[in-house]
Amino acid sequence: MRSKTKQKNRMVQEGRVLSQLESCATGIERRWKTEQESRIEEIGKLTLQFQTRDQRLHSEQNSWQTEVSKELEELKKELEAEVQERQAEDDVIVSALQTYTQQLQQSLSILNDE
Repeated sequence: MRSKTKQKNRMVQEGRVLSQLESCATGIERRWKTEQESRIEEIGKLTLQFQTRDQRLHSEQNSWQTEVSKELEELKKELEAEVQERQAEDDVIVSALQTYTQQLQQSLSILNDE
């Protein structure tokens, strides 16, 4: 009888231990799932933030490139205008020097003829 009582007590004790293990396993699974869902949610938020920042950066880069391109075009136009203006001024100077040279040659020619 004692062995049946010991066996029964052991079975009851093993049942309690098994119940406690199942309870712990269920708790761990629940916490694991909660933690996993939380991390998946955080990854989603971080992914969205990354995409938003990436889009903003891309937009800012495009805006900056557009602004730089406009500035370069404006500088090219100003440079071309400056080149044309200087060319016109140089043409005036050359023409004036040619006129002066011709008049000087005529004057010298008249002086030599006398």
